[in-house]
Amino acid sequence: MRECHSSRNIFGAIKPKTRFAGGTDPEGVGYIPNITPERLGDWKPEEIAEVLKTGATPNHGRVGSSMADVVTNTAMLPQSDRDAIAVYIKSLPRANTPQP
Repeated sequence: MRECHSSRNIFGAIKPKTRFAGGTDPEGVGYIPNITPERLGDWKPEEIAEVLKTGATPNHGRVGSSMADVVTNTAMLPQSDRDAIAVYIKSLPRANTPQP
């Protein structure tokens, strides 16, 4: 999670202030979204767990880019694991999305 949802410095290291706050897609296509309460504040843990199972977001969207591959894998996890990941995501501190 943090590998994709965090901005990187010129050396490829995660910028601590942007951990989980989104950033440029490492594949060079688009922008990875912020997954802190700054952006997902109104998503319920069960909605986050559903995203990890189906790729469908609470606002009737779908995940894309490399996140689609992540969902392929997280869909195979037991529901209890997806629920635990969702609780963890909801516990993250707010962080502002960095500008490209």
